[in-house]
Amino acid sequence: MLCLPIRFGRRVVGLLLLAELAPDRYGDVERRLAEAVAAALAPTFARLARRWSPAATERPFLAAVTTAWGDARSPRDFFRLVSEAVEPRLPHDVFEVLTPAPGAGEQYRLATHGGPPPWADPALVIARDRIDLAQLFGGESVVRLADAGHQAGWTDALSSDEMQPGQTIRSLLATRIMAGGHLAAHLLIGSTIADLYQPDDADLVQEIGRLIAPQVEAYVLASQLHVLRKQLGALRAGPAHRARIADMLATTPRFGDATRRLAEEIRALVPCDGLLIAVRMLAADRVVLLDPKGLVADILLSIF
Repeated sequence: MLCLPIRFGRRVVGLLLLAELAPDRYGDVERRLAEAVAAALAPTFARLARRWSPAATERPFLAAVTTAWGDARSPRDFFRLVSEAVEPRLPHDVFEVLTPAPGAGEQYRLATHGGPPPWADPALVIARDRIDLAQLFGGESVVRLADAGHQAGWTDALSSDEMQPGQTIRSLLATRIMAGGHLAAHLLIGSTIADLYQPDDADLVQEIGRLIAPQVEAYVLASQLHVLRKQLGALRAGPAHRARIADMLATTPRFGDATRRLAEEIRALVPCDGLLIAVRMLAADRVVLLDPKGLVADILLSIF
């Protein structure tokens, strides 16, 4: 006898049983063949399990989300609990929430962040050339893809611990998360099995997005508040900081070194992505603009 579970993601959705009257009939070759058959049957059995499990289809998402609000200590904890609640209805390998990152078109993997705010781990930032949400959604509020492999705006940018090496997301459900009348994030649910999700699943993923929207907005505001507090702390230290800058400029002999150090000090006081320094060269109207590396960028006339 040979008995194998039929697994789909983290769930056992069936059982494959082979029996033979002759003793010692099944060996390693037969077992590997049976495992391949079980893997091929898994998507079909998963669909049947969803259809024939009333308890799963009636699971109270709101209660699960409420529990997650109280138990979670980080975004990763919260969305992991929500993912577990969603699993019976929408089997998946990836459950991700993407919020806008500072760079143009960049997205931040909020559901993967396991620490305190701010949400600024460079390893969790996804560039626009890996996921282009504007192109992926194309003006729609929800997306359902039977096979995301060749979809414009989508690459293999998302993965999880449940995925085996070489596996990629095939089936995809995605929706915009709106909070307070504005776009707060995008929810993406994906599976390595193609053509898994049905048309009515698009309505379900939108409902999930609405349920988690308040917590998503709270996470976004928490990160913004953390940054604001840091900036206010820097501003309170402004007078002493400015005195240190003045002393540094007065005691640094090389002009290029002085401008580079000045840029570092200014960024510590007021976070910024770009900086130009205007230096009056004569008593007339000539001004030289220097970049933070101390190189001449341009000469502008009639400024002063």
